[in-house]
Amino acid sequence: MVAAGRFLQPPTGFPSVADNPLHEVNAQSKLDLTRFVNYDGPYYYNDAVTHLLPPLNRVNLCLSTKAIRSFSFSVWGRNLQQDRYQEAIP
Repeated sequence: MVAAGRFLQPPTGFPSVADNPLHEVNAQSKLDLTRFVNYDGPYYYNDAVTHLLPPLNRVNLCLSTKAIRSFSFSVWGRNLQQDRYQEAIP
């Protein structure tokens, strides 16, 4: 449904599902440091969900290696700028 240029979602049992954020950004960078070592740095932003969740900024970092064919080893740092990792699950 559309009303006044905005999409209206049908009511559900979960308010966070019915009230989605208006803005979301996902930016990813991938860099080959050497032939076998890779760096990944995704950034995520979600606008606030009204009266339920504050805006979310999240930065992750990954170092990975492909020392053996068809096998890779990765080390991830999740949500590095905050003390806690939050999920938007009701």
